[in-house]
Amino acid sequence: MRFHNTERNKMRFYNTGKSSWRFGDPMPTRAWYSCLGPCPRCGAMSFDYGGGWRCSDPTCFFGPGNSLPNMGPKPDWWNTSIDVFVDGDQWCAIDKDNFTNVQESPAGFGSTPKEAVACLRRILNPCKEVRDE
Repeated sequence: MRFHNTERNKMRFYNTGKSSWRFGDPMPTRAWYSCLGPCPRCGAMSFDYGGGWRCSDPTCFFGPGNSLPNMGPKPDWWNTSIDVFVDGDQWCAIDKDNFTNVQESPAGFGSTPKEAVACLRRILNPCKEVRDE
């Protein structure tokens, strides 16, 4: 079943191995913020903040301890069918709309969610220049 991006995101549930949450739900500790996708650097839950986003992990560079007002535009893969999770000691990125299992379906791996998504995009679009977002 395919959904428009807005409808899909309302139904998206993330479980990255670090934490789990539903896209758009209020943050458990700060109900005035909404949960977004996984942090591109550490995979923890991120939330809307000052027109951009911020990671909820205080040890992450994108976390609340950073004095920058926000982390800029949201990663474009949050609004797609790409999902990330921990597989062993690496992050794995898959296209949930076309996924059977890691052995049969395209999957990207990396040391961060951002690297895994970039790897998946290179696999899905081998002739196209892929930007790391």
